[in-house]
Amino acid sequence: MSRLIMIAASLFITTFAACHLEEGDRCNPLQFSDPCNPGATGLSCVYPSNCGVAYCCPAKVTAQSDPNCQPCAGPDGGSGD
Repeated sequence: MSRLIMIAASLFITTFAACHLEEGDRCNPLQFSDPCNPGATGLSCVYPSNCGVAYCCPAKVTAQSDPNCQPCAGPDGGSGD
């Protein structure tokens, strides 16, 4: 019985615990539904140009957008050493 309660509690928590991702937060684009909640926030889980990590970013990235949404330095964009 105790095990059933633990399973029910964990299912409840994972179902109803709301993760509110904001602009610049890391996300997983391979999830069944977009974790950035594009309908409510206007953000989508995307890989910015030349980046290997996905973030919640607006459709149109501007200079005022979160730095995580900006394009990453390319393979030749090193420090110039």
